[in-house]
Amino acid sequence: MRLPARDGIVQRVGEGDGVPRQMPASFVVRPAGAGIRLCTRCAEGHTALPERPRMTGRVPFSGSAPRLGWFSSSSGLLRVKYSPFDPVFVLRSSCGMMNHRHEERWILMGLTFTKMHGLGNDFVVVDGMNSRVDLPADQVEAICDRHRGVGADGVITVRPGRSQGSSAFMDYINADGTPAQMCGNGVRVTAKYLVDHGYVAPESGELLLDTRAGVKRLTFEANRGRLDQATVNMGPPELDPASIPVRADSDSAHRGMRFVGSLAIDTQWGAADLACVSMGNPHAVWFVGIETLPETLFAGERSLQGLDLTRVGPVLESAPVFPEKANIEFVTVEDDGLHMRVYERGVGETLACGTGACAVLVAAYLTGRSGPSSDVHLPGGTLAIDWRDDGVYMTGPAATVYSGTWN
Repeated sequence: MRLPARDGIVQRVGEGDGVPRQMPASFVVRPAGAGIRLCTRCAEGHTALPERPRMTGRVPFSGSAPRLGWFSSSSGLLRVKYSPFDPVFVLRSSCGMMNHRHEERWILMGLTFTKMHGLGNDFVVVDGMNSRVDLPADQVEAICDRHRGVGADGVITVRPGRSQGSSAFMDYINADGTPAQMCGNGVRVTAKYLVDHGYVAPESGELLLDTRAGVKRLTFEANRGRLDQATVNMGPPELDPASIPVRADSDSAHRGMRFVGSLAIDTQWGAADLACVSMGNPHAVWFVGIETLPETLFAGERSLQGLDLTRVGPVLESAPVFPEKANIEFVTVEDDGLHMRVYERGVGETLACGTGACAVLVAAYLTGRSGPSSDVHLPGGTLAIDWRDDGVYMTGPAATVYSGTWN
């Protein structure tokens, strides 16, 4: 079934006045071929239609005239009516009982979002706290497209918390539609969304956030009810090769901690010497010797800023030793701290990466290039990273850019 470009949230039209009423759960209209996600129930209370009715024919939804289509399901029929000038769906179902009919009118709404960023690592944030939001991979890709969509490094859907005491769950999807286990900048952005939108009291100063990499504890500073800066305990780093994961053996040690500190990957520009760390997602840190690299690897001046990550990044990210790919950090050690650029798996180069900054500090400390705390300078700004006994702490800002509707 090919729906119009205005795929989004469906809401039931109110009785008589035609005003949309927010249901306890919203329903996402899926793109071509995926059907409509429903929860329509008949008067007797049993399910009249399954969540994903099976399509029996192809109905074009284009042009100015309304289009009608019938779709069968295991328990009845679904009729969909759509007009570009009157975007109302008429849903009619028969649950197989004599003279038992059910009809509701639903209106197609846009997907509301908030554009936010942490040091330029930008996200489209969708509120799923009180409504059901289910964005398929191709819709995430379309939203994140910087030329034809909103433009972002990924989409964060803020959902109800899964563990006791948690304020929410951060459901983060990369720009290519793949789920991510963790995103440091995304954690701070999600915390700001929760505080700024009243889900967490500004005066509380702390919250717990569920992620695919576990529960993260944050403390934050708020000004006039808005979060400005947050500190996140990202947890201890994972150094075991099988857990990162990387197909290599531990080759180094520091104070009893064994780790992969010198993984050589051959490239057409020479060998890249990588230290491997997981901060809930896999990272490979390359302390680059700028003067030793071939001239062909630089798009401009011979410096970290001039390094052409679009060439070397994809090669290292997808190296066979990384079964789940890896985020690649390019690092130099300077008097004012650690300077890095990052090529993120599933995204490409980003202006900042919170988990990457943590991985860089861990790798620098383990290899004797830094103490346990340092400023990490990224193209989008600076993060303060501190490796303590109970985990790696990251401190940095989060900002809101604007809110809008994806049609």
